[in-house]
Amino acid sequence: MVLLHTRRLSLDPARQGDLPPLQSNGFTYDALLTYAHAGGPQALHLIPDLALRVPVPSNHGTTYTFRLRPGIRYSDGRPVRASDFRRAIERLFRVQSGYLGNYTNIVGASSCTRKRCNLARGIVTDDRAGTIVFRLHAPDPGFRSSLTAIATAPVPPGTPLHALDKTAIPGTGPYIVARANKHEIRYIRNPKFSEWSHAAQPDGNPDEIVMRYGLTQSQEAREVEAGTADWTADGIPASLQPEVLTRFTAQLHKLPIAETDFFRLNTKQAPFNDLRVRRALNLATDRTAIVRMYGPAVSFPTCQVLPPSFLGYRRFCPYTRDPRAGGRWTAPDLARARRLVAASGTRGERITVWGDKTFHPTGTRVVRYTVHLLRRLGYRARARIVAPRVWERHPQVFRKMQLISSGWANGSTFEFVNDALACAAPNNTHFFCDHRLDRAFHQANTLEATDPRAAATQWARIDRKLVNQAAWVPLVNIRWVDFVSARVRNYEADPTIGIIADQVWLH
Repeated sequence: MVLLHTRRLSLDPARQGDLPPLQSNGFTYDALLTYAHAGGPQALHLIPDLALRVPVPSNHGTTYTFRLRPGIRYSDGRPVRASDFRRAIERLFRVQSGYLGNYTNIVGASSCTRKRCNLARGIVTDDRAGTIVFRLHAPDPGFRSSLTAIATAPVPPGTPLHALDKTAIPGTGPYIVARANKHEIRYIRNPKFSEWSHAAQPDGNPDEIVMRYGLTQSQEAREVEAGTADWTADGIPASLQPEVLTRFTAQLHKLPIAETDFFRLNTKQAPFNDLRVRRALNLATDRTAIVRMYGPAVSFPTCQVLPPSFLGYRRFCPYTRDPRAGGRWTAPDLARARRLVAASGTRGERITVWGDKTFHPTGTRVVRYTVHLLRRLGYRARARIVAPRVWERHPQVFRKMQLISSGWANGSTFEFVNDALACAAPNNTHFFCDHRLDRAFHQANTLEATDPRAAATQWARIDRKLVNQAAWVPLVNIRWVDFVSARVRNYEADPTIGIIADQVWLH
């Protein structure tokens, strides 16, 4: 089976975040918990994977005790031990993983640095009994969900404490990496794998899965059309959507997806440290024009943070939707935007708009559009569209950025908001911070367990506050369309993240 992606994946489970596990590192690794690897509503159920059961928290929600499933071995034959899980999470801090913000509540995590991390007080393990006990500073209703991340997959003794982007660490999944270079990753069956839970980690169907890189989005779609590839991770470009949607309907699978694409604004850097400037850019942005860049088949405009499928979503846009016009999208208000810029006194300042050349079209066409728009508002703007390796080699560059194109998808309202907008969240890159909202995130998350209706009301208020503070410039929500080759059979998909790649077979 051949899969395509414009960006090369990291082989390091602590660092790979470009594709969901069902299409990447989930082939080779497992976590304590997971969501069911199945299509339909059951895919949203939290279930045990390397753990025997999903634990109930104790000590007022600050302690989680797991018992490791016996008999699990790594692909090199070594047994998986309880202490390997602590090693994996300590390693997240040592390699400065983008996931580490989910684990800062663990006792001892505040002392972790790139040079040293000891979580023996916060993650108590017993290899003989096979137990892993997590101790938190404060209750965290989302903690169990955070332990589904492949970044927390156990790593055996001797695993280096630096990033291994090109070298695979032994894992527990049904596949191993047979070859990896700048062009492709080739996965083959793991001879040490024996299925322990069909729902959590089913045995794979293809004997071989190859992920290839280096093509444009259009070239990838053409490869799937021709049958030389079986799936593209990058979707269908706007220019090819009319053709693909009419000629290849039997090869399309439409999915709801909880993704918002947006511009991340650095509210600590001029000129976006001024609320008037952030609102001006929101007012001036023509979101219907951006939908045309994506293609209307796969996107629709938004100016709020939460996607429509999430708890708490209430349609709200004070920028370019006119409630008097039946909620229709109206022309952007350039006149009002210019007045806000004039009042801020920032006209004429320099702004660099950053984009990722592999993130189509938000990182390319939308970046160029926004540069032109900022010039119309009176700024001296330019585009910097770079390759992903720039972020990987120079992560400190994020601190100095003013705005950058981005997209965000996650499994729940809390994870979506907290992981992207909490003050300490790594995915926030310290661009936005409101400690009162941080507390509101956790209050709403706690409320979900006892009163979902009240929690929905709370999340709606939070979303409205984020929009009014112009924390982002939201652009579009995504309608995902999985495009597969004519030879793909037994297509199964998670309802929010798409194809379960290792469950298909080829005709």
